[in-house]
Amino acid sequence: MIFLSASSLPHSHIISVQRVVSYIEKHLDEELTIERLAAVGSFSPFHFHRLFYQVMNENVAGFIRRLRIEKASKLLVFHPDRTISDIALECGLQSPAHFARAFRELTGLSATEFRKRSNPGVLVGLFEQSYDDETGLQSERFQLLREKFMRMQVRLERLPEETVYYRRFIGTLDLSTRNNVELEDHFRYVEGWLKAREMADDERKYIGIVLDDPYVTPPGRHRYDACITASRDAAAESGVDRQTLPGGLYATVHLIERPEFICDLIYLMHIQWLPGSPYTWDNTRPSFEWLHEPDSWKDGEERVTFYLPVKAR
Repeated sequence: MIFLSASSLPHSHIISVQRVVSYIEKHLDEELTIERLAAVGSFSPFHFHRLFYQVMNENVAGFIRRLRIEKASKLLVFHPDRTISDIALECGLQSPAHFARAFRELTGLSATEFRKRSNPGVLVGLFEQSYDDETGLQSERFQLLREKFMRMQVRLERLPEETVYYRRFIGTLDLSTRNNVELEDHFRYVEGWLKAREMADDERKYIGIVLDDPYVTPPGRHRYDACITASRDAAAESGVDRQTLPGGLYATVHLIERPEFICDLIYLMHIQWLPGSPYTWDNTRPSFEWLHEPDSWKDGEERVTFYLPVKAR
């Protein structure tokens, strides 16, 4: 389900709201007033509030609060050396009381309790328990997953920045099967847009930018950019926008697997490989996946390279 009943809105309005969303993501540590954000999108405060809800299915204040808490939750897990107050400041929650109240409202736990329960070792144990059932079949499947994880090779790669053309999905990502018809439609739309402008060369890449963690973000609010690289530049229009994928250091893994294993292997990469490596998550850049020749997938397997932004500890 995609919450773009905003389809009745002019494309320029949707793009302007998405521009504001990108601005919010980059300035979470600052005071973000309606007036300030409306100015970024070139709207009046009244119209901006209404348009934002139409596009995002969430009011501005709730969206900002959710992004701040979700960012804080990741920092609590992947940066155990940082203090809770320091993390709260980076996420724009400068009052300890405000941070404590907002964090508990969204997670049901205090930040201290969340950090304790979300220790990577604990997460791995909980993840394994989630496979158990009375027949023991799930345990066998977890053993197979564990063997795949042990064989999985994570490499470090430094990438240049790259321009992509995209259409944004807002809805629910299906983790168990990776079967998202809406995502396929978004990629086809962008591909058709590029072909109509003779910009779709044989070297184009299909890239999905993961803007929300489906394990953390509530269903219906997952954001994912269906992107394709192009042979030349063009102005964004007609439902397609343009952005620059940040360069830098990434931990990468190439997988040729069934969809249900791909999701779980990527999750284990986050909660088991990363904590044991000399690197930590770089929250200034998004994760993304390169979908290799999606039209040629067969036998239920997909070819995907996943990129996790990292930096030295």
